[in-house]
Amino acid sequence: MTSDTQIALSSMDPLPAFAAISSSEIEGSMNELISKVSGQVDDFELSVEPTWEGSLGRLFDIVEPLLYAWAIVDTLKSTKDNSELREAHEALQPKIVELTTRISRSRSLCEALSKLKESSWEDLAPVQQRLVESKIREAELDGVGLEGEQLARFKQIQTDLAALGTKFSNNVLDHTKEFSILLTDPSQVAGIAPPILGLMAKNAADDEGSTDFDPEAGPWKATLDGAVLSGVLRNADDRQLREQLYRAYFTRASSGQFDNNEVIREILRLRKEQASLLGYRNFAEMNFVQKMVDSPETIWSFLAELREASEDGTKSHVERVAQFARETTGDDTFELKVWDLLYWSEKLREKLYGFNSEQLRRYFPFEQVLAGLFEFCSKMFGVRFEAADGEGDVWDPSVRLFKVFDSSNEHVAYIYIDAFQRPGEKRTGAWQSSFTSRHRDSNGELRVPSAWLACNQLPPVDNTPSLMTFIEVQTLFHEMGHALHTMLTKVEFGWAAGTSNVEWDAVEIPSTFMENWCFDKETLMAFARDYETGEPMPEDLFENIAGSRTFGSGYRLASTIWYTELDLEVHDRFDPDSDQSLDEVVRIITDRNLVLEPPEDDQFLCGFEHIFNGGYAAGYYSYLWSEMLSTDVYYAFVEAGRENAYEVGERFRDTILALGGSRHPSEIFREFRGRDPETRPLLDHLGLTPKAS
Repeated sequence: MTSDTQIALSSMDPLPAFAAISSSEIEGSMNELISKVSGQVDDFELSVEPTWEGSLGRLFDIVEPLLYAWAIVDTLKSTKDNSELREAHEALQPKIVELTTRISRSRSLCEALSKLKESSWEDLAPVQQRLVESKIREAELDGVGLEGEQLARFKQIQTDLAALGTKFSNNVLDHTKEFSILLTDPSQVAGIAPPILGLMAKNAADDEGSTDFDPEAGPWKATLDGAVLSGVLRNADDRQLREQLYRAYFTRASSGQFDNNEVIREILRLRKEQASLLGYRNFAEMNFVQKMVDSPETIWSFLAELREASEDGTKSHVERVAQFARETTGDDTFELKVWDLLYWSEKLREKLYGFNSEQLRRYFPFEQVLAGLFEFCSKMFGVRFEAADGEGDVWDPSVRLFKVFDSSNEHVAYIYIDAFQRPGEKRTGAWQSSFTSRHRDSNGELRVPSAWLACNQLPPVDNTPSLMTFIEVQTLFHEMGHALHTMLTKVEFGWAAGTSNVEWDAVEIPSTFMENWCFDKETLMAFARDYETGEPMPEDLFENIAGSRTFGSGYRLASTIWYTELDLEVHDRFDPDSDQSLDEVVRIITDRNLVLEPPEDDQFLCGFEHIFNGGYAAGYYSYLWSEMLSTDVYYAFVEAGRENAYEVGERFRDTILALGGSRHPSEIFREFRGRDPETRPLLDHLGLTPKAS
């Protein structure tokens, strides 16, 4: 008998039936689906033809139901984690990896595609040609050219890497969940903003099984979840508390039962061996085969250029903050530490610009910001969002569902928004994904994409709505950029629609582009209103926010270069089989980029999920590369002027958003901008352009 879970996982409905899915039935249901798809792949490999319909067209129909079901399971794992779901995910992941890599390295498929290139190439549409070339390259990188022991070893490496990545993330999540500090003295929480205090008090009450808590009287539970960590490091007057949380965060999963040190080294060993089996010097060289940028050397040069531009700003910012701290405390011997920087930077920003991050929250209640974001998208890209709560299931009661319509009032997509943190069951950070992509099937039926995005801001507490920091507003705009890429595509083949088949180092263009509009007066002032009085944000406060955009930009850029070089170093230059310690690697990169030394026990790599289980291995540079590209894109709007913004917005929608992965991003960028990308707009935007002598 087919279970409700099986039916839900196999429906291919843009609105998955989450209410019908039972954690206890996921493993069995997925195993049946895996077995079914595996059998279909057997038949496919025996009869694949060197035509579009007989190769990739047919394969898509076979594989898509499995990818849909796994997307649902992955969503639940990242947002509603529990022991039953985790066990199922860990048991299923190796099977998913084995089957999907078997498909991607199918020799019969690769041979058919090669024949297709030689015979009917001119009959294919450009998007079909690009997908054929992408699948051949993917097959080569998945070991299609390997045989015997080498192929067996390659398969084992892929399975082991998937398991190690999951182990890495579980260690980080479990260590994060395990750490907390119970605070009972009001002096320990002095300076922390009321919304954060409310969450900390609620956390403490939850531990006691109570619904009664007092944000002012406490007790309070400090954790490593994003909102609390940021709130403490930016605003807590208690220096010891800041140091405790900083050290705890930067030593996550670095000792005891959650230790990731050996997990990291084994991941790096296996990645290097994987690259070697395919004939590449290292993992970074292999990774760049599928990127917009052609080699690691290009990025090393790019980083050096940015480091030179940011060096003076980094040093002057730290010196300025340290001097301000000494003047404010009256202590000429005060030594600024890394856990002091955010706190004293906020104090200095407040003095210079008349606000701090927490004071801005009252102007950014979540529902109001969301409505403003929707209105901006409507004006700029001609899309309309309509609340659809109740039309489909959600995985948590706080998740919102919306239908998306284009300028001709055609329904083009769905989007789920999961905004609030749920410590212990939802992973930290912010991200965007999808359940279905835009696709027209062989019967001419067009399926719309269903996107979803997750953030981790404060939930509503009592009668107080979720109040966002300005950074969280930027984060929401960022993730909506990804969602727009998914939803507004015009490509009608799922494997190239939206973000699919887009080179990793170009996929952040729409997201980082969207962040810029948070500093645009017309955009921000349209929704920045006091949540209690409804009064708009004072114009002079906005001007101060806009003026503060470049405050500390050199240091922020240097920090991102640090993250980026850590990633590139361990995948391009570091030998995991050598005697060199990872601590030494971190120290070298730190000395080159940062002014303030991390503490001796810093173990940041042990919690660096982006590169050890987040898809950014040898690709973290994508953030900076995409920021360079997206700033150049944004400057097209600046140069055109506000009166012509919608015209430029249409061009952006019809190129970068609409074309998805159907063409190489360099071509799409040139079609939008009329030239190749330049670094100068980014440096101008950050206030780091060298002054003419």
